[in-house]
Amino acid sequence: LHSRYCADNSNWRGPFGDPCVSYAVGGDRQFWCEWDGASAGNACPRACGTCSHAALAEDAKLREERRQMLEAHFDPMEAPPTAKFPMAEYGKAQQLHASANTADAGPEEPKTVQTERADSTALLKEIVAMKKRLQGVEAATKGVEKQLQ
Repeated sequence: LHSRYCADNSNWRGPFGDPCVSYAVGGDRQFWCEWDGASAGNACPRACGTCSHAALAEDAKLREERRQMLEAHFDPMEAPPTAKFPMAEYGKAQQLHASANTADAGPEEPKTVQTERADSTALLKEIVAMKKRLQGVEAATKGVEKQLQ
């Protein structure tokens, strides 16, 4: 779990260009944290294990708050409560929704969009007609090739 109170600076680089990951346990620069300055609070305190006690206390507090939140609002053994909704209210809500939908059909399309859509449709029809003519030319060309052979 990463904490906002004790985190490595992702932009920090050591004297040889090494990121904080290389100063963590098992990294090739693990033993050089202090020498390279990686143990500073604005460098790689998490990787080097030099987080302040205040940051660690805040981190523990944050974890406890999250645990309590999960326990208070989510119990996997218990089904979520169902809401009681009076049917009369449901009918009123449906009527309001239906009247709102019929009264307002939504925004009107701008004239420029309508024109572009009509132009696109006309262009597409021309392309389809041209394709059919080209297919006819192709068929005629193949027929002439067969006669020449």
